[in-house]
Amino acid sequence: MLRVVPRRWLRILAPAIALAAVVGLDLHNGREPVLGLVVIAPLFGANIGPRLTAVYSVAALVCAALLGVHDEQYSSRRRPPPSSPGWR
Repeated sequence: MLRVVPRRWLRILAPAIALAAVVGLDLHNGREPVLGLVVIAPLFGANIGPRLTAVYSVAALVCAALLGVHDEQYSSRRRPPPSSPGWR
């Protein structure tokens, strides 16, 4: 008899997949940081339980800090924001 893999594993790994997607998007995007989207991982983790939510919260915090360094969010020589024709 075939046994189907339960969806429990998908629920457990969904926050990690979302966090990896946001990190990949931020590294690929370059000029426009999207590091604010790392909060999605703990929100997905809230459906699993408090322990894994805490684990994904710490992972999101570490990823946000490292992406902030990569995007030069903490340096005094920040890049100017892209010009928008609507803001003149």
